[in-house]
Order: sequence, then structure tokens, then C-alpha cells
Amino acid sequence: MKRGFAAILSLILVLSLGAAASGQMTESDKAEVGGDFTEVPLPLDCTWVIKDEVIGCCPAFFPYRFTFECEEPVLVRVTDLFAAGDSYWVYDHGELLFTMDNATDYGPTPPWTDDPDTAYDLKTGPWAHLYRQVEPGEHSITIKAMSMPTGLSNSTVAISARPVPRLDVRPGNANNVINLRAKGGVLTVALLGSEHVDVTEVDIRFPLHLGAGGATPIHNLSDPKVYEDHLQDVNRDGHTDLVLHYRIGQTGIKEGDTSVTFMGKMKVPNSIYDWFTCSDSIRTVPAKKVK
Repeated sequence: MKRGFAAILSLILVLSLGAAASGQMTESDKAEVGGDFTEVPLPLDCTWVIKDEVIGCCPAFFPYRFTFECEEPVLVRVTDLFAAGDSYWVYDHGELLFTMDNATDYGPTPPWTDDPDTAYDLKTGPWAHLYRQVEPGEHSITIKAMSMPTGLSNSTVAISARPVPRLDVRPGNANNVINLRAKGGVLTVALLGSEHVDVTEVDIRFPLHLGAGGATPIHNLSDPKVYEDHLQDVNRDGHTDLVLHYRIGQTGIKEGDTSVTFMGKMKVPNSIYDWFTCSDSIRTVPAKKVK
């Protein structure tokens, strides 16, 4: 389990922290659509926004700029739709966010679906699809088709956005001091709800890992009564938060660490890979030296 957790955490950190090494939108890219994009506000509720466009030969931009702003990290999901085989570059403020590459050319009769959840199914679907976690702030997403099946001139994408909870270590304590001498001690953290984040959509069927050690909560959240007791408004902002407790010695927090990361999964149809991460700053009290 630890090895699987480490692999997933590595993947999520790549997705959420890293961008492609190249891919800056050039002036010729902007000129391709006259530098003009129709602004489309992207709702922060995981709803798919679908755009179908006759764009002719690739590469070519969809003439849309999908915009949103949020105080929490956001999962941005994009999938090819209808006819499988299209591939895309996805940009945020002109910086390459990720590349969706489905190299298979299915010809004039590729696999077809009108259901974005089916196309986004990361387990089995032949459609190009990917997600990336982006940091809080203002975002402007543009999409450029780089290939499509032989004989087709129109391309269709579906895009959605979903904020994920922020992490609050030791709610109510701004110092976030972790006493490493208390290996058996309990560390309280909270996943914070907000106007856009419903913490009951954190999928408790999957591990709720904290720290490099992949610690899991000490309480059985699958028990409905226990789970209900852990839903509280710890910061008194009117939104429900999910309170979790971990053994300090299982978190992998080391002397000198300045942050700790949580990893979990939101409830998303037909997907096993939409994990998210959130972090908070910490200070450590060193473990007692052995003489």
C-alpha cells in the first residue's frame, strides 16, 4: 500500500506542480485566431462545458477562452468527445498546462460517444483525456487541436473545473507546530469547505493520506456516526469542514519540514485517477536526541 501511495503521490505532484518544459503560446498562435477568443466562464461545479468547432486543418485553436477564479486549488479536466482520435494542447494564460495525445488515427469511422463521462473514463476509453490541478487564482484556459482523425474537419472538447478543499493543520492554531517527540501523539487537520467546495464529496472509500508516510486517519470514517461527528465548522465560516486525526509517527514528518501534504479523491463519475492534493505550512519540534 505504501508503494502504491508513493506512486500516486508522485503522479499527483507532477500533475499539480509541474508544467511542460515548452509550449509558450507564440504570437503566430494568437494570430491564428486573430488573437480573439470568446470568453466562456467555466462553472466551478464539475459540470462539463462542451464546444464543437469546425477548425479545419490542425493545428488550430478553439476560439474560446475558458475562465475562472477560485481561492482553492482546482482540478481542470479536459476530454475529447464524439469521435475518438483528436489530440490537444491545453494552455493556461498562454503557458502549456498539459498535452492530451491520442496518436491513433481511427480514420473516417472512429469510436464515438456523446457522453463526456464515458469519453473521460481514464480506465478504458480511447478518447484523449487528462486532468491537472492548478493553484488558487485567476485562470484562462485555451485549447489547441494538434490532430484529428482522417476525413474529419470538426473537433469537440469537453472541459470542467472543480475546486478541492484546502488543508488546515491544527485548526485554530496559526503556528502549526508539530512535536516530533510525541510519536504516538495525534495530529488534527481539517479539509476546509467553502462556497465552492462541499467536503462531503471527498471520497472516504479511498485512503485519506497525510504526509510522506502515507498516514491514514485513526478513526473509522466508514461508520456513519463517526463520519458525522467529524463534519464540523472548525473555522466558523458557515461551511462544513472534514476533521481528521492522524498518528504523528505515521505521517513521515521529519525535523525541518516546513509543510505537509494531504492526498485524497473527490467523488467523480467513471474515473479512478482524479486524485487531489492540498498542503499547509508546519513547524517542527525536534525529536529528543539519543545520547
